[in-house]
Amino acid sequence: MTDPIAALPAPTAPVSERRYQPDDLTVSLDDFGEADRRRVRAVYDFAQGIYLDWLESDDRDPGAAMARLRATDLRALRAETDRLGDDTSDDSRVRAIIHDIRGGTTSAFMSLAELLLDQEVPEERQLAYLQQLIWLVRDEAKVMRGLIADLDPEMREPDTEHEPHSVRDLVVKWNGMRYDGGDATVSLSVRNDLGDTALANRCLEASAIDRVSYNFLNNAARFSASGGVEIDLRPVQDREMGRITVVNDLPEDETAWLEERLSSDPMALFRPDVTRGGTGIGLGACAEVVGAAFELTPDQAIRERVIGYEVVDGRFFAWFCWPTADVGTAA
Repeated sequence: MTDPIAALPAPTAPVSERRYQPDDLTVSLDDFGEADRRRVRAVYDFAQGIYLDWLESDDRDPGAAMARLRATDLRALRAETDRLGDDTSDDSRVRAIIHDIRGGTTSAFMSLAELLLDQEVPEERQLAYLQQLIWLVRDEAKVMRGLIADLDPEMREPDTEHEPHSVRDLVVKWNGMRYDGGDATVSLSVRNDLGDTALANRCLEASAIDRVSYNFLNNAARFSASGGVEIDLRPVQDREMGRITVVNDLPEDETAWLEERLSSDPMALFRPDVTRGGTGIGLGACAEVVGAAFELTPDQAIRERVIGYEVVDGRFFAWFCWPTADVGTAA
């Protein structure tokens, strides 16, 4: 049987020795309005607080994290998150960051947090759900620190230090995860042909990979016809790059809409004015992030096939490439 992922277009860009740098796409808290600064802080403090409660507890005792969950007005926090952007200018980079904070893992970890507080959840499932929540809030806090340079300088400093990140971290956190993309909940499954390969040389580079991945996962969850989303990790270009591909089955109406919209402009979904019920910001921002890892503009990244998508037999394949961590410099 033909492997559709192996048949995807091969990337043509050379690997950049510079790699993705922590300050490539950052903004400052001062770029947000006063109310939005408060909302950003609320999301970050909740996410980082839950993670630290878990990290600092004895033997990963869930007690402290659960106590914080019970003490948090999740409905109010979700409402404030939904209003993020009401008090901020139309600067395109800031709007893209707002999009990724409101999206990102926020819907997924809010959904898990609400589930954990539901008395009907069997006790044996609570610890599994809490572990998934911990991974998601950790990623959200790290992504936010990576995007907003002065959000938490003390925690951001060690994020910039050289520390290769194996793709096995992605497998451990994603395989089997219950993932809420905002409009639908799906189950994630991972195929890993990269072994222990590292794609990131530091935490903030890993957070850039997470930023793109969660945009792809949210889109896939939203339009999945099967209730499942597949993640495929494999080497390309003689293992100088890894390619992350996110796959979902499409409903018939979505397939028809995509075929119509993409017939004249195959990469139309990277444009902010082409969307089906969303903002149209996410994929364009992804092209900017991936382009930065190769010293390419977003348009060049798309042309060089280091990021892209295809519809094949009623399935949507979205992919991006990233240099392996032993290629290029750590500085």
